[in-house]
Amino acid sequence: MATITKIEVQKKDANKVSIFLDGEFYCGLYLDTAIKYSLKEDVEIDIKKLDEIVLESEKYLAFNKAINYLGEALKTEKQIRDYLYKKNYNKNTISYVVEKLKEYNYLNDEKYAENYIKTYRSKYGINMLRNKLYEKGISKNITENALSEFQSEDSEIYTLLVKKIGNKEVTNDLLTKCIRFLSGRGFSYDEIKNAINAFKNNRNLNFENIDDI
Repeated sequence: MATITKIEVQKKDANKVSIFLDGEFYCGLYLDTAIKYSLKEDVEIDIKKLDEIVLESEKYLAFNKAINYLGEALKTEKQIRDYLYKKNYNKNTISYVVEKLKEYNYLNDEKYAENYIKTYRSKYGINMLRNKLYEKGISKNITENALSEFQSEDSEIYTLLVKKIGNKEVTNDLLTKCIRFLSGRGFSYDEIKNAINAFKNNRNLNFENIDDI
């Protein structure tokens, strides 16, 4: 049991109130729901019961907000959780929404990882793709499974190299910049080396071996 020590109207939304238990903020709740369940200051309440009231009051609205946030693009579970947290939904409501989205197949981190790799494989190497997926909250297990069959196409890194060089004079300094650029995109040293050697052969250029640059 806990005591409701304060109920105040929220500044950003006059339709919601903040509930304080034993002097500390506990949750937000719609005003009509607070009235419906006769929630008042100095009244004791079972915390589990309060959680049930909050969940029942907010789960449908939170679900619809999440659907609108999804739009036409896939989102990760972390992105959905972060979005709803910023909207001041409590952890029970957020967990409910996440599970419902998974149930309806609106939320699928495995599918997200696969689609992300297909979309950006021509732009990033495996190391960058891995970091990007981690940043989006994709678990290590899902990320590694999605990347298990990934292999950069020689044509993809070669295209990036040619675009980076453009019409510039090919010098060791320029190639060094290209190496840094491709490395920053997450491509491995061997991939970069093969692309530069292919560029050299196609242009009949003579310059130091990449190992000496």
